[in-house]
Amino acid sequence: MSIRILLQVILLSLATTTAVTPSLGTTIRDTQEELITWVDTKKVTAEAKATWESEKVIIADLISLLEQEKEKLTARIAKLEANTDSTDTLRIKLNADKEALLTSTKALELVVPDLEGQIRSLIVKLPEPLLEEIQPLLLRLPKPEEDTRMSISQRLLTVVGTLNKIDKFNTGITLTSEIRSIGEKSLEVKTLYFGLAGAYFASESAGYAGLGTPGEAGWDWVERPEYKRQIVNLIDTYEGAREATFVELPVVAK
Repeated sequence: MSIRILLQVILLSLATTTAVTPSLGTTIRDTQEELITWVDTKKVTAEAKATWESEKVIIADLISLLEQEKEKLTARIAKLEANTDSTDTLRIKLNADKEALLTSTKALELVVPDLEGQIRSLIVKLPEPLLEEIQPLLLRLPKPEEDTRMSISQRLLTVVGTLNKIDKFNTGITLTSEIRSIGEKSLEVKTLYFGLAGAYFASESAGYAGLGTPGEAGWDWVERPEYKRQIVNLIDTYEGAREATFVELPVVAK
C-alpha cells in the first residue's frame, strides 16, 4: 500500500472521528496537517534521493573521464620532458661538432694555400691533354697573395678535383690526337701517354715518330724516326687494330 493511499485511509478515519466527537476536531485537523507535511517531506526526500542517484552516476562517469584525461596529460608531459632531454643532448653534440668544424677549418686555412701552390708548380710539367681537361679547375685557383671571396671549402674542392684528375691521368694510358712541332716540322700525330712517365707519338703517313718525357720546364719531345714502325704498331695494338705483340722501345729515365 502506497503512502498516499495510507494517508487517505487515515484521513478518512480522522474525518469520521471528527464527526462523532467535535471537541477533538482541532487536534485531529492538526494531526492531518502534520501527516500531510510528513508525506510531502517523504516524497521530496525520495525524489531528491532518486535525483542524487542519477547525478551520482553522471559524476562517477565524469570523474572517470577526468582520470583518463589526467593519465593522457601525464604521459604527454613525460614525453615532452624526454624530448627536452633529447634536444639538450642534440644541442650539446651540435655545439661539439661546430667546435670541431671550426678547428678543422682553421687547419685547412693553413693547408689549402700550400696545396694550391703545389698544383701551380705542377702545371708546367703536365701534358697538353691533361691541361685542357683541368683548365676549368685551374681558372678557379686564386692567385698567390691575393684576397679571394671563395670559401675555404670551395678552394679545397677545387684542389681535390684537380688532384683527382691528375691522378687518374697518371695511373692510366691515354691516346690523343695532337699537333706536334719539332724544329720546323708541325704535323698531326697520335700520341700514347703512359701516365705522366712518358709518351710515344707517330704519324704513319708522314713517317714521323718519336717520344716525349716530362721535364722541369715542360715536356721534351724528341724525334726518333728509327722507331716509327714499333711506335705505330704499339698505337695500333692499343686501338685494337692489330694483335698484341712484344714491342721494343727506348725508355728515358729521369
